[in-house]
Amino acid sequence: MGDLNGAGTPTKDIHGASGLRCGLPGQPANGWIINKATFYFYRGLTTYQCADGFVLFGSSQRMCLENGMWNGTVPTCEFDLAHGKASQQSLTLMNYRSDLAVDGDPETCSYTQRNKKSSRWWLVNLGRRYNVTYVGIRIERGTYQAFTVFVMDVQEEKPALYQECVRFSGTFPLETMMFRCNRALGTTGQIVYIRDERQTEEHLRLCEVQVFASQEWMPCGDPEQPIYSSVNWTENQAHYSCLPGFTLKGETVRNCLADGQWSSSPPTCVADPWRISTKSYARTPGFIHGPKTQWPSHRYKQHTLFPSLYTSPRTTLGVPFHPAEVWMISSPV
Repeated sequence: MGDLNGAGTPTKDIHGASGLRCGLPGQPANGWIINKATFYFYRGLTTYQCADGFVLFGSSQRMCLENGMWNGTVPTCEFDLAHGKASQQSLTLMNYRSDLAVDGDPETCSYTQRNKKSSRWWLVNLGRRYNVTYVGIRIERGTYQAFTVFVMDVQEEKPALYQECVRFSGTFPLETMMFRCNRALGTTGQIVYIRDERQTEEHLRLCEVQVFASQEWMPCGDPEQPIYSSVNWTENQAHYSCLPGFTLKGETVRNCLADGQWSSSPPTCVADPWRISTKSYARTPGFIHGPKTQWPSHRYKQHTLFPSLYTSPRTTLGVPFHPAEVWMISSPV
């Protein structure tokens, strides 16, 4: 397995795939990597977070595997239609207002007063009609809950239409649960209404309500970039190639799909044994040498793997750069 340590020198024979370091793990649109690093090593974790008003779908962490690839897929960040929107509830307990359930903070919760004479409810007005596909609800885990979620369609000169999205009764198994409306096909309306169905005198407590609608297209974020690779991408396609002396295995082009994911898996760049040998590695300050080319080291730095260093916004090279340590690719003997 071939790899480069932090100084840019080989740590193992370069024949074969890199097993001690991964390339860039990619990141979703409207999100980022919390613990972004210059190098990602075997068993290292990367953690994702979404921008304010967006909710992460998928795993929040990925691990660098021994084969130099990342497990799982890049998550997506989807816009929460309920975030910061106007809300109401039945009688409010003290200062636990209805808007605390749509403020994006899971630690703040809305409460209604205990009331047996009239129903306990909560609603949020999305501002316009959407095809609501999912409703996420955060309530204290392990508590008994019974509620019905409706999507209300309100049109001029017509009575409000209450359309049932989901009905739940039982112990809340998770802190946050995502409920599908109409088997995720969606229910059209502009108001999401939650009615407490418990027959006991309880507070209706909601720590966060999230609403999502169907979308024709979602943007893709930064695609993954394997080590020893180069990728050039637009919002629709990502084109991969390998550095001299490496052969690409997999798809050379990945397309941005409607769900915000890149098609297929990222390719890998495997070393060519007949072109690369450990003896060809050299410390030649200033230039990176190849069989027929040489690149000034300052130009190479502009297109290095790591976003904190490169200047070209859409093209990066998948090999670490260090100005005092460069490597050479030799011609066949």
